Amino acid sequence: MRRWLVEGLVVVALVTAIGLWQTRHLVASGEPLPPVDLRDLRGERHTSDAWRGRPTLLVLWAPWCGVCGAESDNVSRVRRWLGDRVNVVSIALDASDRAEVERFVADHDVDYPVLLGDAATARAFRVSSYPTAYVVDAEGRVEHTVAGYTTTLGLWWRLRF
Repeated sequence: MRRWLVEGLVVVALVTAIGLWQTRHLVASGEPLPPVDLRDLRGERHTSDAWRGRPTLLVLWAPWCGVCGAESDNVSRVRRWLGDRVNVVSIALDASDRAEVERFVADHDVDYPVLLGDAATARAFRVSSYPTAYVVDAEGRVEHTVAGYTTTLGLWWRLRF
């Protein structure tokens, strides 16, 4: 029993260390979220000012990213679980064209807003891997950052601040 506990603690320590290393260059907790002023797939304009007043889960992803596809259902589930208590928004980056983003949305039954970003967006959010997620408080400050696959419960837990 003691061996299992020690091994479990080692695994938790490793996962925590890897997560901290992966997010070391992202916008830090307590800093304001970079401003967003982007269009969605229908051409409608979205700004981060509209997200104020509620916590926000912002996921930045690429349509060719297999991990992003695997995580997409988790993002949808969190949106359903938390409903109007939070904003759930995503930004597609690093796409060859709009059709590639539309195929991803159709293939993965994406039911949350998808904004179209570009290289400047990726730089502003310091994205170096996909998916990257930011959890932002109601005042627009970063609370949590995550790089790589995150489970539904992991996303939900980070939004429960």
